[in-house]
Amino acid sequence: MSTIKRATITPTSSGSQTRDKFLDGAPVGVYDAAWRTRTGSRTSWLDRWHVFWLPALISSGRVAPTEEFLRLVRRDVQAFEFVSENHVVKDDRVVVTKKHHFAEEGISAGLSMIAKGRQFGLFDATVVAYSSLNESLVAKYGNSSFTFREFLEFIVWSRDLGVLDGHWSPIAELCAPCEKDYQYILHLETVEEEAGVLLRDVGYPEEFRIETKHRTKGLTRTVHPDDLHYYKGLPKRLLKEILHIYEFDFDIFGYNAHITEDFD
Repeated sequence: MSTIKRATITPTSSGSQTRDKFLDGAPVGVYDAAWRTRTGSRTSWLDRWHVFWLPALISSGRVAPTEEFLRLVRRDVQAFEFVSENHVVKDDRVVVTKKHHFAEEGISAGLSMIAKGRQFGLFDATVVAYSSLNESLVAKYGNSSFTFREFLEFIVWSRDLGVLDGHWSPIAELCAPCEKDYQYILHLETVEEEAGVLLRDVGYPEEFRIETKHRTKGLTRTVHPDDLHYYKGLPKRLLKEILHIYEFDFDIFGYNAHITEDFD
């Protein structure tokens, strides 16, 4: 029996992503051992710096993209696209099936993007391209904060580069719901109720519960009952871009794509 859990960017789940990955606008310096303990986060500060925060500094214009960074992203994306079309899985390993001109570093990055998500290409490019500058960049920007608008602009920017993070990639792209026969589709905003139905159907006892409260709630300044407030005041151009990225998710899973039209 197949299951799929809705966890894409919608007006009801984007708040959890900006709270978790971008600390809901808090300075990233607060992401310390105590924060990780309270939230159950296992990613190191430096890994988040390379995957989320340094790229967001680049997308927001605070840090200039170097030629080396852009070259490495292009190389990794091209290798990823090649591997995606020319591979088989043997013994839980991705094996390239066609001769190619890519250097070993490029193919390795492409394979990692297959295994870990496209965001690995962003991680690879920032680690290599900014290695000599990293210490000074951390010293200057290591306590930066990011607005929700900057988070959405980062999503659009990374989509355009071909390295959209799996945490907020469209579910229609990740899970191919039109191609696979899923018996259950759970929506994140009502997952507690829907998970109860699923668990009963597969034989769990009535008293069994899944903890659904996002652990970053209460650690940041957000006290709103829902996440729609994040979208108020955003430029319509940006909202249009975001809605376009998740257009098929809205259509397939029954969401209202016009929910933000009344926001100023």
